Amino acid sequence: MNIVIPLKKIEVSPAKEKQFQSKGITCVEELATFFPRKYQDFREKKAIKDLKDGDICRVSGVILNVYDGDRFSVQLDDGTGIMEITWFGGCYFKASLERGTLWTFCGKAGSFRGQPNMVQPVLCAMGENKLAKINPVYSKIQGMSDKYLKQKVDDSLGVMEAAAVWSEQDAVAKSLGIMERVPAMREMHQPTSGDSWKAARKRMAFDEMYEFYESLYRSRQNRIFALGKPMPKREKMDSFVKSLPFELTTDQKSAVDSIYAGMNREQPLNAMVAGDVGCGKTAVAFIAALMACENGHQAIVMAPTLVLARQHNEEMGKMAASAGVKTALLTSETKAKERKAILAGLADGSINILIGTHSVLSSELEFNDLGLTIVDEEHRFGAAQKALLEAYDKAGTHHLSMTATPIPRSYASSLYGDNLDLITIETMPAGRKPVITSVERERAEVYKKLMDEVKAGHQAYVVCPFIDESEDEKFKDVLSVNKIEAELEKFCKGTGVQPACISGDMKQKDILAVIDRFAANEVQILVSTTIVEVGVNVPNATAIAVMNANRFGLAALHQLRGRVGRKGDQGYCYLVSEQSNEKLAAMTMYSSGFKIAEMDLKLRGPGDILGLEQTGSSKVIETIMKYPNLAGYIREYFEKKE
Repeated sequence: MNIVIPLKKIEVSPAKEKQFQSKGITCVEELATFFPRKYQDFREKKAIKDLKDGDICRVSGVILNVYDGDRFSVQLDDGTGIMEITWFGGCYFKASLERGTLWTFCGKAGSFRGQPNMVQPVLCAMGENKLAKINPVYSKIQGMSDKYLKQKVDDSLGVMEAAAVWSEQDAVAKSLGIMERVPAMREMHQPTSGDSWKAARKRMAFDEMYEFYESLYRSRQNRIFALGKPMPKREKMDSFVKSLPFELTTDQKSAVDSIYAGMNREQPLNAMVAGDVGCGKTAVAFIAALMACENGHQAIVMAPTLVLARQHNEEMGKMAASAGVKTALLTSETKAKERKAILAGLADGSINILIGTHSVLSSELEFNDLGLTIVDEEHRFGAAQKALLEAYDKAGTHHLSMTATPIPRSYASSLYGDNLDLITIETMPAGRKPVITSVERERAEVYKKLMDEVKAGHQAYVVCPFIDESEDEKFKDVLSVNKIEAELEKFCKGTGVQPACISGDMKQKDILAVIDRFAANEVQILVSTTIVEVGVNVPNATAIAVMNANRFGLAALHQLRGRVGRKGDQGYCYLVSEQSNEKLAAMTMYSSGFKIAEMDLKLRGPGDILGLEQTGSSKVIETIMKYPNLAGYIREYFEKKE
């Protein structure tokens, strides 16, 4: 039930549209479902005398004094105490903040020289007892103000309400007593009570699972009535495999044979290649694409992030040169002249393999003869892109998806049924050593261990859950990228070791620039959020420290561990946590991603959909685990339609 309405419908400029795209928002529906990462509860007014450091609060009072110098501030008196409200970098409405006027401010309480203060209040309004509401807090979009984002979210909800059409999906939800879709979206953005978003969240979970099972159903129907494009020739592909400077593992060979057999059945291939980071999925994907080229067809390889697309292009580009096929990289960063040349090459067939982000699923692209689509982490693609993939299904194009989040066969079977061939790669390339994993308590000791690896000529990662320090009391002990980077700079001072950081709120070009410096060993320690989980391939990195490791899921920890020891050197993974548990113990005991996945299913609790941002296709799996009964009902519903 995807409503693909362009962002220009809500008067988003091309520049702002590009900013939204950095968060994967390409249409109105995706903006309407860009939900807050947390909420601030300002419903209860607090007395200044009762405030404690770190309180998220709403205060009202009379302005006693106004100070306008290198910073702008006012003194607020609520009858119980005096609080200083401060703005750095100016306050655009300061002319209204006159002595003797009543004002309400919302934000985080602190203290300065023993006096209560609030810096850069989140919300402000003239009058007493205003702003009594729950305030949504969104992930930062580079270059975009919170005010503009909230306005466009509200505009998108208005468009969704106007465009809403009663559907089969809504009917199924109603039969289960679940909220209507658009009201649930609005409740997620603008909660009317402390718990009201929970019912809304259930509707969002329902939609996510319904659309997952519906896409499987539609894909199966499309393929039942489509004839696959046969791929009988494999001489060049076999010759290429023999020419490789390494021998394929047993599982890689088996995967190639399974893909070949699947491409020569009557119905198009629809398969998932699942395997650990570093198991050789990219080589298998390239061989599958080469198979399509040998049989006179073209292939596209899609990745959800620019970093991962670029990595695929670098790895496949090297193989393509020796195989005599032409590849091209298409992303949002591709210049107009180069894009025009790529479009022409696809149309006349001179470009054999197209690699890129969601840009490769544009209606502008016309292929000479597309025979295979390969998608990495398919669930991270948007509504418009999935619609085009379905069109390829109907035309008999073979489809291969890849995931580095290993899924146990038993669970994959319950998820996908017979909609998907599951191809697993469990054996690792020769010479790859298991990463030594330990649970650590002292950050200073971990920094010393990282430094030992750097002194030996290697590099290291440090991963943190948050970008900035959280204002939420329950996250006060969670370490941020900014805090750890500052600690490391102090620790490395005078050693010549260069740390740097990347995070999701940076521009793509800035992220890529830092990653390039890291790959060139100009940066020895890279501090990051989980955006290094996929797509960053620096073989010289041998150590990774994960801060607050107990707050990460097993699958994420295993993915992060896969970043190190990639060229045969011994790798080390330090799980920094004040407390150990079964999850962290499992990480120290097992190196197999499939064993980790089995343990994950046994140990994982419900978790919070509004908690840490998740990546990869595991998000829908986690939702299904949180609502197993609801998922079972939806799956049965589609099975009955067969």
